[in-house]
Amino acid sequence: MHPEWLETMTRFFAERGRPMAESNRKQAEIPASAEMINNPVGTACGFAIQLNRCLMFFTPGSPLNLR
Repeated sequence: MHPEWLETMTRFFAERGRPMAESNRKQAEIPASAEMINNPVGTACGFAIQLNRCLMFFTPGSPLNLR
């Protein structure tokens, strides 16, 4: 669980006057060695992780989030 992103998500829902569903907490789960990539338009963050000599980037799946 990435505590910084969990707080960002909690604030995202609070600012909109909506409760955050327990299922949204999964969106704050990223590998421990990963670097979080902020997503200013949605609730799922991206992350980057190094595996051997390869740097991999994982982004949210929504087309709106990719813009």
